[in-house]
Amino acid sequence: MKLARATKAKIRMPHGYAPLFFVAAAARPSCFYELGRGFSDKRAHHPLHSAKFEADERCVETGVELHIAGALALLDKK
Repeated sequence: MKLARATKAKIRMPHGYAPLFFVAAAARPSCFYELGRGFSDKRAHHPLHSAKFEADERCVETGVELHIAGALALLDKK
């Protein structure tokens, strides 16, 4: 997918997540991404399940594009 290739330099391995995703990903083609977890303006970053967690809603458009691109790629394979 173009978007994934374009952002490859920004990709980092996730941490702190249940290992079940990674077990499943070893068996099947998979993709993991997290959106809205950090602010480029250096605001405080609170843990995902914290009452102070704040999502960066500027990422919603990117998330929609990722889901659509993934669905279209799967449909093209059929």
